[in-house]
Amino acid sequence: MIVLSPRLQTAADLVPPCRCMADIGTDHAYVPLYLWQQGRIRQAVASDIHEGPAVRAEEHCRKAKALQAVSVRVGPGLSTLRPGEAEGAVIAGMGGLMIRRILEEGRNVADAMDWFVLQPQNHGAELRRWLGQNGFQICGESLAAEDRMLYEILFVRHGPMPELTELEAETGLLQYRMGDPLFPEFLRRLIRKREFTIRGVAEDTENRVNREKRLRAEREKKELEALLWKFGQKTSSV
Repeated sequence: MIVLSPRLQTAADLVPPCRCMADIGTDHAYVPLYLWQQGRIRQAVASDIHEGPAVRAEEHCRKAKALQAVSVRVGPGLSTLRPGEAEGAVIAGMGGLMIRRILEEGRNVADAMDWFVLQPQNHGAELRRWLGQNGFQICGESLAAEDRMLYEILFVRHGPMPELTELEAETGLLQYRMGDPLFPEFLRRLIRKREFTIRGVAEDTENRVNREKRLRAEREKKELEALLWKFGQKTSSV
């Protein structure tokens, strides 16, 4: 049986039971194999832009006797799929800007899907804003801790979403964060980023751009500390 890392397990847990799902940037095909072994999917497309990961994925499928259930394909993004072939897609382990590009370039395939599980390695705020501006709705968010890193995982469907402020885009949708035990640490890390910015700009600087940068960091630090307090945690200065 496939055993997933915390990051991939969190992503897999968000996948709804379905006939066929796609795993974009599959690498080892661990997620579709796990879901198939659990009986939550009947078929999957495991797709990667590189030949090497596809070879590894196919070997894992062969060992799991899943070659008829999991189709391994080589190609960029959603281009390896036909519209309507898969009910949803996991797009994980890459930057938020790359995920955005995959959805943009494969829009004809994406529009025929019901759901997406997205795990941006970075640029989560930019991805959230783009989703809201392009007819996608964030319906769930989770965090996963792995190797001292915190990973954000989004569950997305088609539909309208209110415009996010810049800070909301960075923190994620709070209604999905309330019970997440990792969220306080996530907020602390955002606070430390603001503290780093504040320390890097003199309080009496005459440079207008740097002064605005410091003032913004100070304002956002207070907002993040208020959020952290709301979650019942105390901040400590660094």
